[in-house]
Amino acid sequence: MSAPTTLTSQMYRNTDFVHKLTIQDQVGAAINLSGFTGDKIAYTLQTTAYDATNQIYKEIGSGIVISDAAAGKCEITISAADTADFEFSGADLTYTQAVEVEVSSKRDV
Repeated sequence: MSAPTTLTSQMYRNTDFVHKLTIQDQVGAAINLSGFTGDKIAYTLQTTAYDATNQIYKEIGSGIVISDAAAGKCEITISAADTADFEFSGADLTYTQAVEVEVSSKRDV
């Protein structure tokens, strides 16, 4: 399992947003996603691990599109409707984003 990467981005409630990701192996080489059918890419964004209110979950075909399979690139679309009911209790909040990738039964988060 690879070490987590910290990314900083801005996303606003009621606004469309696209995350562009490259799926890589442990040495940083892009994973070829051609023919990526039975495997899984899933994305979760939430304030805490137990927050069901402020949570977004996407999978391939439902918010995740492989944009350049040979280069391991995909796009995660967060629509305005996804964040319409998010609760904000201050000017800045930190959200946890996790991308789970499963290729040929090897799982990584």
